[in-house]
Amino acid sequence: METAPIEEMSVRELRAELADVINAAGMHNQVTFVTSRGRRVAAVVSVATAEWAMEDSQTAGDAATAQLYAVNVQLHEDRGGTPSLTMAEIFEDYATDLLREFGHDPERALAAARAVAAKAAGSVGYPMLWRQAALAVELCQRAVEITGRILPGSYRPGSRVEPGKLRGVKRDDDTRLNNAGGGQTVAHSPYKDTEFLILEFDPHTAKSKVADIGYSVRNRDDAINDAREAADSAQARGLPLRYAVVRVATEVVFPG
Repeated sequence: METAPIEEMSVRELRAELADVINAAGMHNQVTFVTSRGRRVAAVVSVATAEWAMEDSQTAGDAATAQLYAVNVQLHEDRGGTPSLTMAEIFEDYATDLLREFGHDPERALAAARAVAAKAAGSVGYPMLWRQAALAVELCQRAVEITGRILPGSYRPGSRVEPGKLRGVKRDDDTRLNNAGGGQTVAHSPYKDTEFLILEFDPHTAKSKVADIGYSVRNRDDAINDAREAADSAQARGLPLRYAVVRVATEVVFPG
């Protein structure tokens, strides 16, 4: 917003010149501070200035909310997820909840992301704070994507996979998705056509886990690209994680 002309006057002066002050605010976007005993106690501003101030306040609050969500995601990430949810599922849940906080408005999510990014410039010397800021921006990006908008460059492995579907696998009779009694969509043999897995390795804990499955022989390049993007995302958040594309040969799955 352009810098507005600024004036200052006492309450007594305002009473005498109120019409002119209001006109200056409406026509010239002038800001007039009103003083009492030498202290600023109020201001007369244009509608545009007042609305901008309200929007700015909302954006600051939304940015703080996104960062709070990011801290929670980071805690789960440091613990390796939960027994019942993968990190991808946890991330998706928090992004969905964040979108709800933003009133399902993608523009609010983008504004919050910009505010977080702008504030993060002062955190580059603090890896933990920078990591939280990066997570907050990614949560906002994912919240926008949930509304159906595509953000070029914001894709993360698995972020656009529909629940229960296996990316990259040819769906024949054994892998076709069916409704299993209670209405939950499942795949019968998730590893049947899988020939490539992405493994995530944490050098701090010396532990590995499967980060993504479902790559057939025809999707080797997809697996490599997703692993590379996962590594880039981890590096941007200050995580030491490493990703490997592994070729597998499934012998048998229990129960069959």
